[in-house]
Amino acid sequence: MTGSDPIAYFADTGSWKVLPATTSLLPSDDPYPRPVELNRWEAYDVPYLPITNGVPNTYDSGDPNVIDEHLWMMSDAGIDYILFDLTNGYLTDGIYLDAIEVCKRVDAMNASGLGHLEYAVAIGNPPPGGVVARVEAEAQMALRDFVNPATSACGNSYFHWEGKPLLTLFSNYSERVEWETSQAPKPFASQFTMRFGTGRVIELDGAGPAPGPREYPSATGQGCGVLPTGPTITPPAATFGTYLGWGTPWGSVGTGPAMIVMPGWNPHNGEYVARSQNGSPAGFYTTCAWDRVIAAKPPMVVINSFNEYMEESSVAPTDTSGTTGCQFCSEGWPTPSFYWDLTVSRIDQYRSP
Repeated sequence: MTGSDPIAYFADTGSWKVLPATTSLLPSDDPYPRPVELNRWEAYDVPYLPITNGVPNTYDSGDPNVIDEHLWMMSDAGIDYILFDLTNGYLTDGIYLDAIEVCKRVDAMNASGLGHLEYAVAIGNPPPGGVVARVEAEAQMALRDFVNPATSACGNSYFHWEGKPLLTLFSNYSERVEWETSQAPKPFASQFTMRFGTGRVIELDGAGPAPGPREYPSATGQGCGVLPTGPTITPPAATFGTYLGWGTPWGSVGTGPAMIVMPGWNPHNGEYVARSQNGSPAGFYTTCAWDRVIAAKPPMVVINSFNEYMEESSVAPTDTSGTTGCQFCSEGWPTPSFYWDLTVSRIDQYRSP
């Protein structure tokens, strides 16, 4: 065992589980030999150390003690629901299993009479020409696994929007149009209120391809920039306030019914949003995100994200002292709780009359 081996204690069984940080220690015939299946901290060279039970450390996302700590933090902050990101394939890489564990803990917290959090599911990346079939298949699974208590390990705390369970489809705009205009039967998806996520706003503008790698003003600390306009802007400006995720390199746009806030972004695919803008480590999160949201007061605000370290959009208390000279990191934080404290205070402002 090494110092970076993730260790989890499962109180319900009284057992400890250890995942070797060096996956070469696993048997050669292990059914999941890829590091991403076993230890994402190692697989993606993630140097961030979340503050867990007061100590900087990595963790197992299925550890109920870690889950409970995070749930209480979010509940105390006034957050209403968690959106599970199952957009890279519904059953991908164990993320589904961790989501099940989280929803079970949410149900347990609420059953205690002390909590109020709920959860919803984001599906996505449908193939061109197959949007309806893919969405229907994953909507059916979401109903089975997260919504219906009779078939789910949880299902008592699913978030509803406009009278139905909320389901988010991650897609580009052409796939969204294909979904919305298709006359094919949608018996499973029709049981949800469907909302959308997109890779970023914007995708394309009237001048052709959107700005390339690090061409956004926010990539170099120069602020939010002026959102490009054009007759063929994609997605259309009229839809800006309808997305529940993901990237917003031009800042929070639209005025509702939903707006997205994020402190920074680095998905390591050429996109980049620096947290520090105009000399402030909170420049993007305040000026380009929360200031606009608080001025608009939309019915829903989506925070992207709580603990997404691979794309560097997290706000959970984190030790970033190791974020120098590594592959998947860019900016250290002033203090471990800097962005979480800011998030909590801005939620209070948003909720105030």
